[in-house]
Amino acid sequence: MAKSRPWIAGRSRRVFLGLLALGFGGTAVGCSTADEPGDGPAEGPEEGGHEAAANGAQAVNDPAKPGAVVATVDVIVVGAGAAGLAVAERLQQAGRRVLVLEARDRVGGRVHTSRAWPDLPVDLGASWIQGSAGNPMTALAKRFGARTVATDEDAALVVDAGGRRLSDSRLADIYDGYEEVLEKAAAAAEDWDRDGSLAAAVAEAVKGLDLSAADRQALDWALDFAVAQEYAAGTKDLSAWYWDEDEALGGENLLLPDGYGLLLERVAASLDIRLGQAVTRIAHGPDGVRVSGPGGVFEADRVVVTLPLGVLKASAVTFDPPLPAGHRQAIARLGMGVLSKLWLRFDRVRWREEAHWLGALGPRPGEWTSFVNLAPQTGQPLILAFNAGDFGRRAEEMDEAKAVADCMASLRRILGPDLPDPLAWQRSAWSRDPWAHGSYSYRPPGASAKDHRLLATPVSERLLLAGEHCHARHPATVHGAWLSGLAAAEQVLEG
Repeated sequence: MAKSRPWIAGRSRRVFLGLLALGFGGTAVGCSTADEPGDGPAEGPEEGGHEAAANGAQAVNDPAKPGAVVATVDVIVVGAGAAGLAVAERLQQAGRRVLVLEARDRVGGRVHTSRAWPDLPVDLGASWIQGSAGNPMTALAKRFGARTVATDEDAALVVDAGGRRLSDSRLADIYDGYEEVLEKAAAAAEDWDRDGSLAAAVAEAVKGLDLSAADRQALDWALDFAVAQEYAAGTKDLSAWYWDEDEALGGENLLLPDGYGLLLERVAASLDIRLGQAVTRIAHGPDGVRVSGPGGVFEADRVVVTLPLGVLKASAVTFDPPLPAGHRQAIARLGMGVLSKLWLRFDRVRWREEAHWLGALGPRPGEWTSFVNLAPQTGQPLILAFNAGDFGRRAEEMDEAKAVADCMASLRRILGPDLPDPLAWQRSAWSRDPWAHGSYSYRPPGASAKDHRLLATPVSERLLLAGEHCHARHPATVHGAWLSGLAAAEQVLEG
C-alpha cells in the first residue's frame, strides 16, 4: 500500500490529530470534554468550546414540549463535524433545505481549536492536514486564506534511556530493524488461518532475531511512534492482516497556526446549524424521518448521521427500526482509538534544538516518549506531547499535575535537565468525552476495509451514515471524514 514516507521507517504519521484526529465526523450528542489550560496543579473540565456565535449557529437551550415538532426540512444532518458540514454544504448548494443538529455548543466535532490562550490557539483535536496533495482540506485552507506551515518530517532528535542523543547511523539501524520486523511479521501472519493481533505477529517475527535489550527497547519505541500513535491503538489491539490497509496522500503535512477549527467554522457560517441539540432517537420509514431529543422533534425526508464511531458503539442513539445486522456488526468489529495530546507553553524558547520531532527511548514504551517541537514552525515556545492507545487513556485520566510532571521528566532527558516547568498547559480528553468516546477508528483483529465500506452503504432509503469510520481508503483522517460526507450527499441527491 503506497503511503507517505516520513522520517520513521516509511510509516505515515496521522497526528490528531486527530487525528486524537482523531476532528473527524461530527457529533450531535453533547459538549466537548477537554481540560482547562493549567498554570499549576488545578484541573477541571472545559465545558464547551470557543465562540459559538462566530459561525452563526444558533444555540438552543430551552427544551421544547415533549413530542413537539420544531422544524421540517428536506434533510437533517446529525453532527457538525467535518463529515456533517461537508454533507450540509453540498446539499445546500444543490438547493436542499438542510438542518444540522449539534449537541455541542460549537461546531467542528473532533476538530477543536482551543482559544483559552487568547494570543495562541492550539488544536486539542486534529492539528495537521495530512498530505497536502489532492487533499480537500488543503483546498479549504486556500479557499479561506488560512495560513499553513509545513512540518519537516526528517528533522528528528531521539535520545536513549540515559539521555544520550542517538547518532544518525543508530537511527538508521533502528529504522531498518523496524522495517525488517514488520516485513517478517506480515509474512508470519500470512500463514495464519485467521486474523490475529499485530503484536502476536511481531512476537513471531523477533523469535529468529538476536536482539539485545537496547535493540528491543528501540523497536518498542519505533512501534509506538510509527504504529500506535498513527493508528491510536497499540500493536496488541491492531489487526495483523489489515492494520495499515489505508492510503496516504502525497505532499507535505501542513500545520495551521491559527487553528484547524477555523476552516470548519468558516464552512459552518453559511449553514443552518442548531447547537445544543442532543439527539437520542432517530425513526426512519417510508414516510420520512423523525429525529428526537430534549430539544424537540425534527422531521425531514432524509437524515445523514455523522456520529463518531465511539458514540455508535456506545448505543447512545436509538434507531427505529434498528440498524441492519451488517452495520451493527461492522460497528462492533471496528475499534475506537485514543491519541491524547498535552500542550506545554513556556515563557520563551529556551532550547536551541531545531528538530521538529523529539523522541525518548525508555523502559516503559509508549509513556511520554514522543513530542513535537513547535518552535521552529511557529516561533512560539510550544511543545506537544502525544500518547496513544492504553496509555493515552491513562494519560487523560491521571491527575493533571502528575501528567505534566511525568511528561517534563521525559522531556528533560531530551532537551536537558535545566528546562524549566511550563507556564501553562492544555490537554485533550477524548477518551472521557461521552460525545466522542475516543479519537478515531482503527482495525482490530477481524476488522478490515470492508467494514468501512459497509458503513458507507445506505442504511435505508431514508438514512445514511458518514464520518471517518465510513471511508475505507482514508479512515481516521479529517479529509476522510470530509470525503465521506460528500459521498453521502451525492447519494442523497441521486436518491
